Amino acid sequence: MVMRIGRLSALLVATALIGTAAATLAGGTAMAAEAPPAPAPENSGSGRRIVYDMGAQRVWLIEADGTVFHTHLVSGHRDRVTPGVGQFWVSSKSRTTAVLPSRATTMEYMVRFARGRSGLEIGFHSIPMKYGEPLQTVGELGTPQSAGCVRQKLSDANTLYDWATEGTWVVVVDSSGRAPQAPLDRLPEGPPPPAMTTAATADSPSASAATTSSARGWWWR
Repeated sequence: MVMRIGRLSALLVATALIGTAAATLAGGTAMAAEAPPAPAPENSGSGRRIVYDMGAQRVWLIEADGTVFHTHLVSGHRDRVTPGVGQFWVSSKSRTTAVLPSRATTMEYMVRFARGRSGLEIGFHSIPMKYGEPLQTVGELGTPQSAGCVRQKLSDANTLYDWATEGTWVVVVDSSGRAPQAPLDRLPEGPPPPAMTTAATADSPSASAATTSSARGWWWR
């Protein structure tokens, strides 16, 4: 009888301790503080814009007052060349995209903003699926993996797609110092949006040098 009471007492004490720990975690006093979002790179312009750092493999969505609406890791060009450092803009959007001619590779939430070396359009989109299998894992985001486009986790691709409108500026920087300046033929089609102030070099593409070439093609994954 004494042994049973002792076991019962021990059980009650253990239950109480578990309840106290759960309450502490729920109250947040024992949980690690959430890390603040990574700050946007310096010299990345002003106003409402998307900033893409080819070195850090990260994107920021920045409001007109300079606050960071959202930031997330991405996977861009595996050689860190395309599109290169410069100023671009969102030229078009598609909810779902397929690569021709087979359509075996599909992407969600495509937001086009530049062109590749062969004139193919490139943009931000979800991790591509080929025959139903992802071309990379979410865990690999933050490392360069693509042929030119900027891959994102599905939820981040959705966020950028909803936040960005056609004409939104896209500022591409490179904190690693490895990416080249983008030549003028990397600019998207159509007229540029109103000018913005940036610290980009005179050699980078800008609104004043925008082209309206009719060359179009299927985007890089």
